[in-house]
Amino acid sequence: MSDLNNENSNELPVAGELDVMGIYLYCLTTTAFPPKLSGLLDGEIEVSTFRQGGVVAVYVDIDPAEFSIENLQSVSWVGPRAQQHEAVVAKVMRSSTVLPVKFGAIFTSISKLQEFLLKHHQVITQALESLEGKGEYNVKVFIDEDDVKSAIVKEDSVIRNQIEKFSTSPGTRYMQEKKMEAAIASASDIWIEKQLEEVIETLNNCSEASTVLRCHSKKVTGRSDLMILNRSFLLSPELIEPFHIALSKLQTDQRNISLHFESSGPWPLFNFCPSLL
Repeated sequence: MSDLNNENSNELPVAGELDVMGIYLYCLTTTAFPPKLSGLLDGEIEVSTFRQGGVVAVYVDIDPAEFSIENLQSVSWVGPRAQQHEAVVAKVMRSSTVLPVKFGAIFTSISKLQEFLLKHHQVITQALESLEGKGEYNVKVFIDEDDVKSAIVKEDSVIRNQIEKFSTSPGTRYMQEKKMEAAIASASDIWIEKQLEEVIETLNNCSEASTVLRCHSKKVTGRSDLMILNRSFLLSPELIEPFHIALSKLQTDQRNISLHFESSGPWPLFNFCPSLL
């Protein structure tokens, strides 16, 4: 397998020259000479590249049998490999515009990968050109549900008055409490939705595009507070500073005191690439 720094790495092998069982594609880029991909999960990764019409594919030779249904259903098998996939793409991204390929893109031969690149050449080159110099930044928002409900009771005089007038009769009081719990939950949802609308509008105004990602449960995040927003934003270099200034203001705004922000990036543009596979 040729290293990325190999002088001949931009030459396309003739189909049949290599005894390859499968081609695993990491990403597409614009240069054949990214830095050596070392320091990853399994140590140094020796990857290969070839150039097709100005587009460079970064790949490794694999045994497709490794990607069995059994393995793909195993978190312990998929997890490290998915992380390694992202690490390779991130390494290449440091020196070149990258069009990431999602985990698990496998071709049966070099010639099949070549056909794929020829078929989608225009879309790929346009995407690489439009994404040049840009990065993906992620923002998650968490909230302590009990804090919000307590704040609503404290600030809403109607709810407060109704609570103070609860009956002393156990049965009646129980029904009143259940009704009040529903009212507070509804008011909480309205408050959260209003706050999120402001957050999204503010950050969208400082980004080129954004995409909604799935919110994770407390079991997945390992946090006691609830994730209510998971969104990625596409930023060009000139938008990075305004975006982070806007995010900082949102974090310090007293109206958002119950919201907890978590931001990260830049990441490879997994969520802003055209779907080709």
